[in-house]
Amino acid sequence: MSPRHSMLTGENVVAARRSSVLVTLAVALAVLALVNVAAGAWLRARPQNRAYWLIESKWRKLEALEAPVDWLFLGDSSCNQGLRPDIWREATGATAVNLCTIGDMLATNDAWMLERYLARHGAPRGGVVVMHAYDVWHRGMSGAFRTQLLARVPLPWGFWERATPKVTLTRDEALSVAASRYAPLYSEHATLAKRLRPLSGEPSPQFALDADGYMRLDDAAPARVKRDVRGHLGFVRRKKPSVSRENREALARLRALAEEREFSLYLAASPIADELARDAEWRRHFDGVEGALAKAVEGSPRARLVLTTPATFPATRMENADHLVHEAAASYTKQVAEAVGASRTSATTPTNAAPESSASGTATSAACPGDMALVAGSYCPVVSQRCVDQPAVVGGQGHMQCQRFEKAKCIAPRRRDVRFCMDRYEWPNEKGALPRTLTSWLEARAMCAERGKRLCTEDEFNFACEGEAMSAYVYGDARDSTACNFDRPYIERTFTYTRWDSCMADPTCKAEFDRLDQRVPSGSMLRCVSQAGVFDLNGNVNEWVERTEPTATSRSGLKGGWWGPVRDRCRPMTTFHLAGDFGYEAGFRCCRDAG
Repeated sequence: MSPRHSMLTGENVVAARRSSVLVTLAVALAVLALVNVAAGAWLRARPQNRAYWLIESKWRKLEALEAPVDWLFLGDSSCNQGLRPDIWREATGATAVNLCTIGDMLATNDAWMLERYLARHGAPRGGVVVMHAYDVWHRGMSGAFRTQLLARVPLPWGFWERATPKVTLTRDEALSVAASRYAPLYSEHATLAKRLRPLSGEPSPQFALDADGYMRLDDAAPARVKRDVRGHLGFVRRKKPSVSRENREALARLRALAEEREFSLYLAASPIADELARDAEWRRHFDGVEGALAKAVEGSPRARLVLTTPATFPATRMENADHLVHEAAASYTKQVAEAVGASRTSATTPTNAAPESSASGTATSAACPGDMALVAGSYCPVVSQRCVDQPAVVGGQGHMQCQRFEKAKCIAPRRRDVRFCMDRYEWPNEKGALPRTLTSWLEARAMCAERGKRLCTEDEFNFACEGEAMSAYVYGDARDSTACNFDRPYIERTFTYTRWDSCMADPTCKAEFDRLDQRVPSGSMLRCVSQAGVFDLNGNVNEWVERTEPTATSRSGLKGGWWGPVRDRCRPMTTFHLAGDFGYEAGFRCCRDAG
């Protein structure tokens, strides 16, 4: 043997015993299991993924509920940051818990959570509010839903097979759920490696819920909101409005539970950036989604839509295009509470059904009659509103109007809370009817009084029209004659009219009126609706109001503009007409104090 080979040592291979192999494998598996348990505990203590954390935290909040609450909030992350149980309690006197998670969990998760609550606590005394952003309703069950997201729900294995709607997983999907749930070393190895890397210098994100499940975020992100708005505008131009099969099934389940267990279910639109809401294509898409949701609850005595006109907020009060910061969530929560409180039992409610519940969860009469909308919020008496787009000719014949106004600024020392009822449509307050004109301020006041109402004040008109955002028009700050009935060609008047009843009975007067008339049926312009659900406050016909400034020499004023190329904004008011004057474009609507 050569010297080189003589340096090699021999190997003694000992025969392995079956028991030692099994012990070694068992120890290795035990160590691996312990490391996975430790990794899972570490990730729960230092969550890195907000979506994962939110799903698990909200389910654990539901499971930990020891006593029933009056109201449940279910939905996506816009609801998670938008509905504050503390403000709901202040507004209604009722308790609530926010169990909203993320959009990719769909309304399916809402139905599962509601089933779980009902099984343990029974029907909520007040009801259930379900809130999703408009772009959630078209989504189906993604691969992530069927693997990573399902794994975050802390219920026994296979719960998705026993719940309604039922979810059936393939073998590979079930293995992925198992890996995501029980093997974080595998499913979240990249996150673990990043967070455990020495000297990474990256702080761990901080997530927290309050005692009622609400997640508070204080920092607005205007730049992010603007980027997000651009993404939404691209989305509505690519996609048609729809509700996915999975969401339709979940809605059907939510509706069935509400009807079986006799509680009220309210579907509310999420808040939205005002810049987005001003876009005509976005409004058409939103209206299409709301129409599909309306069909899903049509005919139900328990389920209904509220706040169908989205609550809009400036970028300075938002985290992204449909997520509010903490102070703005207070305002939004009040709006939802008022909308729910104003909702009334439909004519299809069975005669033996329980009385309609108010937002506080107690049986009460609604704040407003059924033909009126509840308008409530924080009103600014004095605003600054500057034209930022060059005035252009509208309606022909050289009539000039500003094309867009900057976002209004409140320059009053303080805002004041207002709360009142307003007719949804111009007199005779009937959807589809042409509004009455040729009526004086004195006649309008008397006609409202006959119905137990009164003329609206100028401040009430302002707030109903512009909302807390102080918009120039009900739909935003840019002039758009496709949204409301204005900027129609001006036709010269050559006839002296009589009052409405007399003129309509006189063929000559009526024919001359018809020559000038460019009214549209009340409520027919679907985008010309205020946040509170009041139609045609801009254009169609001028509306008599009662002036409120102490120095006014006359109580009569005209607001909102008419079909011609005139001011037509929320704030301006014509004040030179006398209380006994009447015109072919002058109508009115009524208000009353809220109950």
